[in-house]
Amino acid sequence: MPLIRICHQHGLGHDEACRTVRKIAAELAERHGVDCQWQGDRLIFRRHGLDGSIDVHDDRVTVLARLGLALLPIRGRLEREVEALLNRHFP
Repeated sequence: MPLIRICHQHGLGHDEACRTVRKIAAELAERHGVDCQWQGDRLIFRRHGLDGSIDVHDDRVTVLARLGLALLPIRGRLEREVEALLNRHFP
């Protein structure tokens, strides 16, 4: 499966970063039907043709997404959307 990997620095601290990722998870669930589940400091997300994780660290979040073949043609757009989402929530 093709991968998207994005590491985004932040200055929020660990607890605030976790709260922010919870907000992102709610947005993904509402807007895109993504199923989200926490495992420690990692948010696991799944949807048909897409699965991955968001790892929360004290100074960064790391997004790893595996795309199904149907999403491969829009990989670049998805990367830009993830980066925009992170920039919006982690200025």
